[in-house]
Amino acid sequence: TEDMHEETLTLLKEMKFDSAYTFIYSPRRGTPAARMTNQVSDAVCHRRLQEIMDVENEISLSLNKEMEGKVYTVIAEGKTKQNPDNWFGRTSGNKMVIFPKAGSLSVGDILKVRVDTAQTWILKGTIVE
Repeated sequence: TEDMHEETLTLLKEMKFDSAYTFIYSPRRGTPAARMTNQVSDAVCHRRLQEIMDVENEISLSLNKEMEGKVYTVIAEGKTKQNPDNWFGRTSGNKMVIFPKAGSLSVGDILKVRVDTAQTWILKGTIVE
């Protein structure tokens, strides 16, 4: 219902999840929902999903912005697909950080990275020697 959707948006705003895996509603064949009449229209499903994603994107960006200027321990995972001079790794909180390669790096190396720029889904930083 629309009330339940609004409650979901309120919950997202209160909980401030780092991220959320969201999917559009669709009745699954063979489930009781698939047999229900008066299904929610495709337009409403798309609008509701977009509203949820908008709220979550705002929260994710806000939380990531709080990380700017701070140094985190990152485990190196490898080169980025876009630029072999850039590597990526993850913080202990599973935040992805992209940083320019400095010196010799190997997958699994643990290093200190300062977050310079926060985006909605990734952080960009610099290795701190």
